[in-house]
Amino acid sequence: YQAHIVVPDSLDVYGVTIPGAPIPPIGFNRDLAWSETNTGADVADYFIETVNDSLHPTQYRLDGAWQPLRTRIEVIRGKGGRVVETDTVYETHRGPMLRTAGRWVSRRWTVTDVSDAMRVFLDLARARTVKDGWAATDGFHAPAQNFVMADRGGHIALRSTGHYPVRAKTADRGDLLIDGSTRANDWQGWWKPSEYPQAYDPAQGYVASANQQPKDPTADPRYFGWDWPSPWRAMRINEVLRADSAMTVDAMRRLQTDPVSAQTKYFLPAILAAAREGAARDTSLRRAADLLGAWDGRMLGEQTAIVLYDAILSELTTRTWDELQAPRNGSAPREGARRVSTPQASVLAELLAEPESPWWDDRSTPNVRERRDDIMRASITAAWG
Repeated sequence: YQAHIVVPDSLDVYGVTIPGAPIPPIGFNRDLAWSETNTGADVADYFIETVNDSLHPTQYRLDGAWQPLRTRIEVIRGKGGRVVETDTVYETHRGPMLRTAGRWVSRRWTVTDVSDAMRVFLDLARARTVKDGWAATDGFHAPAQNFVMADRGGHIALRSTGHYPVRAKTADRGDLLIDGSTRANDWQGWWKPSEYPQAYDPAQGYVASANQQPKDPTADPRYFGWDWPSPWRAMRINEVLRADSAMTVDAMRRLQTDPVSAQTKYFLPAILAAAREGAARDTSLRRAADLLGAWDGRMLGEQTAIVLYDAILSELTTRTWDELQAPRNGSAPREGARRVSTPQASVLAELLAEPESPWWDDRSTPNVRERRDDIMRASITAAWG
C-alpha cells in the first residue's frame, strides 16, 4: 500500500508498505530515494546430524559428546481456533531439524536470526545521502536485498546488503550437505559491509538490479550462491541505459513494458541457421525458417512466431539435458523420467558456442553422435508439429 508518513521535524517519507509494517521499505524522502530487489545469495546451510534415536531423538552428537536437542510443540489451528494438527520441532544449536531420506538434517538460516528490520527502515527514512543510507542498512540482516539509492546531491549506489556467512574452510560450499558432527564446520562469522558487492558513483553513470548475479566469481571467488535468476532482464536494462545518458521519467516508464528480449539475440540466429540449413529437405524446417525469419524478436502481441520460439526453446532444453534424468534402480535414464536438474537457458546459450560438445548427443541413439544443429533441427521439427 502507498503511504505518506509525516512527523513534524522528524519524518517525511513516501513509499510503499508491507501490511503491518509501520515504515515503507521502499520509498523516498526529501533528499534520498531507494528501492530493493532480492539478492538471491545463499544464506542457508544444511547439516547432517547424528541423533540418538532415529524416530524420536532427544540428543545429537557434537564434537564427540551428546548434546540435548531443544524441542517445542507447534499447534496448527483452523477455523474458529480448532486444532488441526500438532507437530514436534527439534532444534540443534544451528536451527530446526527435518527428517528426510532416513536421516536428520538441520538448517542454519539467517532469516531465523533475530533482527530489527524496522529500525533499519526508520533510519533509512531519515537518511539524507547515499552514504547515510548505507550506514542505515549496515544492520540489515535478512532477506538479503540489493539496495539501490540516489540522493539530491547526485550520488548513486547499489549494494547487496544482508548477513553473509563466513563459512569454514572445510564447509565452504552452501549448496552441499555438511557434516554436522563438529563445530568446526559451523559458520565462523559475517562478511563486513565493505566486502558486500557494491558500486558507488560508478563511471558508467548508472546502477541497475534485476535480481541478476551480483558478484563476478572471477573477480571475487568466495562462494556467494549458485541458483541465480536468468540474466536476460538485467542485460536488456543495461543495454538500454548504456545507450541513453539522459534517461527521462517517460523513458523509464516505457522501459517497464519494453518488448525486447535479450535472450532472442542468442538463440534466434542459431535456430534460424539450423532451420535454413535443413529447409530444402524438411517442410517443417522451411516453414519455421520463414516464420521466424520474418520476426524481429520483439515480444509483441499474439504472434505465432513467439509461440514457436518458446516451444523450440522448451524442446531444446529437454533434448539437450537428456543426461540429467533420474535413473531407475541404478539403470539408465528412462523416457519421460524426472530431471535431477535442468540448467538455465543462460547455460544453454553458452553451450551454443560448442557445436561438438558431448552434451548435444542424444543418449537414446547410442550408435549416432548428434551435434548441436542436429538437436536444434529436431527441436524445431518437434515444436512445429
